[in-house]
Amino acid sequence: MEVNIVEQLFPNGLTVLTQLCSTLVLFLIAKYFLWASVKNFLDARAEKMQEELALSQKAKEEALADRKVALEQLNTASTKSEEIVSAAIQQA
Repeated sequence: MEVNIVEQLFPNGLTVLTQLCSTLVLFLIAKYFLWASVKNFLDARAEKMQEELALSQKAKEEALADRKVALEQLNTASTKSEEIVSAAIQQA
């Protein structure tokens, strides 16, 4: 039994042409029916991601502002506690 390797590696031109044409037809059909819906989906997804990014940036800014307020309150409480301790030491 003899197998012709060249025929196995390189199919005839008609088969290649048929496969290329069918691939082109499938691509055109997919583009015609799916392109608009896929593009709309991707645009909506990008818009949603931008909104979420803006919300997360706003939340980060609020968290930083809250942290600043908390640090100020901590410093104030620390100062008051030092005053109370020094007043107690002076009274004792």
